[in-house]
Amino acid sequence: MKLTNNILFAVSLIATSEAMALAQKGGIPAQDMLQVLNNSTGRNFSTMTVFPQNVVTGTFDFGATLELLMKDVDLAIEQGESLGVPMWVCQAARLA
Repeated sequence: MKLTNNILFAVSLIATSEAMALAQKGGIPAQDMLQVLNNSTGRNFSTMTVFPQNVVTGTFDFGATLELLMKDVDLAIEQGESLGVPMWVCQAARLA
């Protein structure tokens, strides 16, 4: 359960980071982009909590280190492979 939860968080964090970088480069202020995302289908823990409280503010203090998160992604990939489950998105997240 812990691994599946953490891989979903890792993937959403990476996707949110990419979306926010794209918005910024396109001239959309972070607060405006987060408001749109959080009122539409892109809403997730990263858009609701991590970005507004920890990234936009510049504190970057949102719990576990990225190293610990990536450890769980690696463990989930290993578990998935042992169970015959393709872990394509996790593999891509691991490369990010």
